[in-house]
Amino acid sequence: MTQFLYGSYTHPTPPTLVVERQVRRQIDDAGRIESITWRLEGFLDGADSAAIKTAVDGLEAAYRIDNQDAQLKSGSTVLMILDASEAVHGVQVDGPHFPQGGGVEFATLRRYQITLTAEFIASGTSYDEDSRLSYDYDPAGLATVTSSGTLRTKRGTSADALFASKDPDPGATYQLQHRRKTLNGLEDTQLDWEYVYREGKVATPAGVESASVTQVRRVDPDGTSVYYTVAGHLEGANPLGAVPSFHLAYVLLSESVTTDKYTGAVDFTLEYLSLGESRALVSWVETIEIVGGGMHWYTQPLCGKAPKKVETVLMPATAVQSGRMVGRTTWRPFPTPKWGPEFEHLDQRRQVKLGASRVPIGSHIHYPTEYAYYFEFPDRPAMKNPGMA
Repeated sequence: MTQFLYGSYTHPTPPTLVVERQVRRQIDDAGRIESITWRLEGFLDGADSAAIKTAVDGLEAAYRIDNQDAQLKSGSTVLMILDASEAVHGVQVDGPHFPQGGGVEFATLRRYQITLTAEFIASGTSYDEDSRLSYDYDPAGLATVTSSGTLRTKRGTSADALFASKDPDPGATYQLQHRRKTLNGLEDTQLDWEYVYREGKVATPAGVESASVTQVRRVDPDGTSVYYTVAGHLEGANPLGAVPSFHLAYVLLSESVTTDKYTGAVDFTLEYLSLGESRALVSWVETIEIVGGGMHWYTQPLCGKAPKKVETVLMPATAVQSGRMVGRTTWRPFPTPKWGPEFEHLDQRRQVKLGASRVPIGSHIHYPTEYAYYFEFPDRPAMKNPGMA
């Protein structure tokens, strides 16, 4: 976790930090001046207004004094320092300012802004530069470090050769997420660059200089299946070879990879099924059908009179119990007949296992079964409820 210090004062919560740097040749051509501005935006929090007042008093007392060193540290490692003793006119302070006054301000929270400026003799620097370095923190306190800018060299001095020197490399706890450079063609006298590091994030795979990847978890509306989709855009020396590093430990359902034949950039989409989070029974649709039963009758025409209803014999009833089941990783057991064997035509019983669906990695899912049981009764039986998933 990073810390920000001004003199002996340590900020309770590290502020968002933006560092702006300009290197310019002096008018008399006596060398170059490096102008550095640190812009801080942060907040103080406390249980009540009294605690906020104490915190604000401490912040104002610390920044009332110019010419103190400002440091950004990670543990005992100094990531950046604005050294007052090396600055031509020391470190100048503007603030703290408190731009907001409504809501929870001064109740449990107080936002502030501070600007620190300093100028240095840019000894050994033979190019002009405009750059920006920022530390932005997420709610968990983890930082995203972005370095970007433009530098211009004199003719004959390679701007491309300076690209690596602009890498902020904030430490072992940060992973490079994006790297970009643009040159002014064969002249090679102007370089535009950008580096992005994220604290505690997954490292960019080998062969990839820029990666934008998202992972989405999706649950079927009926809660039967849980799916994961990983999609991304990769750029670099070998983005295609890096796609397998984004595979998940689930059942791969589909894979789509598109390569730009001009730039070599890769767009990919991977879709997965999570067996552990999905139900073993994918679906089950069963039908119970009963036909017939009761007294058989017919209408007998009579000469000159209304037709007569004639009942003959008590007719048997028939029933069919049929359905289809789909198991996730194997065939499901056939269900038990709704009526006993004394009513079932066992010679007509039908049970079928169908082939499972194949997925790209060579395994199978979704094992279907179908069945039908046929019954006969001396009279119409009570209706049974079908089975359901």
